[in-house]
Amino acid sequence: TAHQGGDGYIGDQLSFSAPFQNVPAVLHTLNTYNNADFMASLATTITTNGFQIAQEYAKTTPSSIVQETIAWIAFETGSGTSTGQKYIVGIDDNGIANGVDNVEYIIDYTSVGYETSPDLVAAVIGENGPDGAWARGSGTFSNTSQGVFAEEDQEKDPERSHVSEPIAWVAFESCSDLIQATTQPSSLPSSQPSSMPSDMPSSMPPSDPSFSSF
Repeated sequence: TAHQGGDGYIGDQLSFSAPFQNVPAVLHTLNTYNNADFMASLATTITTNGFQIAQEYAKTTPSSIVQETIAWIAFETGSGTSTGQKYIVGIDDNGIANGVDNVEYIIDYTSVGYETSPDLVAAVIGENGPDGAWARGSGTFSNTSQGVFAEEDQEKDPERSHVSEPIAWVAFESCSDLIQATTQPSSLPSSQPSSMPSDMPSSMPPSDPSFSSF
């Protein structure tokens, strides 16, 4: 399944093997690159039981529809430690337009107390705007916060304004291993990695679908 900017969003429905306690943060990316057209991925309609996922080509014009593999991992939101190293998982939509022509969305993890900038992964998990978007760093990055934009393509027009989109994100201390997690109260984390075929290409490079080490 693929989504084009301006069209309604309908993805492939996936179900978790067991329900989460709360709506999880779902990170996603294309793991294959079967043709040269630009493509990203998009997860939306996330519940404690599952979500929809598809390829996102926004306003670009792909030359063909080619099957690709999308990898994803879902985390219960909260914070804690893994093998003694700190992590935090969050979902947020601040309601403010966060395209590149607008204002960056700031992920604030001051409460964790990182001494240096953590390893952070973020993903768009909604489709509030019809144009299509994907998460990208804004340049703001430190041991207390990371700035994120909802990026758009410029194939049909030069503007890069975009409405507020919900962002899922996970921050780990550098070189952490997700082996054993000790959580703070009311934040039981869980992860469910998987991969699935879909129907559109991407320019994103392959990545490790196991997600066992960050």
